[in-house]
Formats: sequence, C-alpha cells, structure tokens
Amino acid sequence: MSVSIAQGGPPPAFLRVWCYNFLWTGEVDIHSLSKEDVSDIESGLLISKVEDSADEQSLMLWADELVSCGYTSQLKLDNKDSIIRAIVLHSTTRLIPMLQQLRKGMELYGLVDQMARNPEACHSLFVPGKITKPNADFIMMNCQPRFSKKGTSKERTDRKLKCQV
Repeated sequence: MSVSIAQGGPPPAFLRVWCYNFLWTGEVDIHSLSKEDVSDIESGLLISKVEDSADEQSLMLWADELVSCGYTSQLKLDNKDSIIRAIVLHSTTRLIPMLQQLRKGMELYGLVDQMARNPEACHSLFVPGKITKPNADFIMMNCQPRFSKKGTSKERTDRKLKCQV
C-alpha cells in the first residue's frame, strides 16, 4: 500500500473505518464495532440467521457455529444482542494480525506517522468513498528524502523518507 501511494498509484481505498483507525493508532475500539463492520459472508449470514430466529429451537440449529465464534452463554432469544456481538467480535478481531503486518510495512515508509498527524486527510486514501484530498502527489510532495553524507558508500542505499506535513 505504501509503495503504491509513494509511486503515485491508485489509493487502496477498500478498508473499513475500524481497520483504517487501527492502522494509524495501533488499537481497536471494540465498543464501536457493529454488525456493519462484518465483511465475511459466513459471519454475515450467521448474524442474519440469529436475527431471523423466532424461537430458541431455531437458535439451537446454529449452536456449533455460535460456539466457534466464541459465544458460550445460553442460547435464548433474550440473548440475541450478545450472540450477534460475539459474531461481530470474532469476525473483526481475527483480522488484527493481518492489519498489524500492514501497519508494520507502512511504518517503513513513514506512512503511519503521516496518518497519525493527518488522520482525516488520509482517510479517503484507505476507506471507500470519493477522494477529495489528499492524493498520492499531496503526500509525496510533503515528504523530503534524507540522504547519507555525500561520498559515503551508503549514499544510494541509505535513503529514507522524512515526511513533514
């Protein structure tokens, strides 16, 4: 993602808001997660099945799937909200290791620091919607290369971007 942005490529605007927030903060606000944040089809279908259940017997049909999502309480109609919450947490938090790897790679280019300084400006680069500001050119124009001392053997290999926005 960082390389694409640095080279003026299309922005990777495909992440959910909670994923973007994790990338620039390194933390997940689990209280703000909702069923709209569930992106995988299986979990979305399971949520629909739980919502459509009219009695406890119909909930029992999905007991194995619910246990695999981490729900361990009784399957009652009164517990539908907590059942759905367990599915949401299971579906979203399993993505955290992948997001951590993305974040680590983005740190190499200084993009995480850039996002932390300007979270709203960088939001449209990662979350779907109309890109109004900034684009890759905006970010790269605000980055200045830091070179090693002239004449050293590291001159060509020790180039790092120092972003100042």
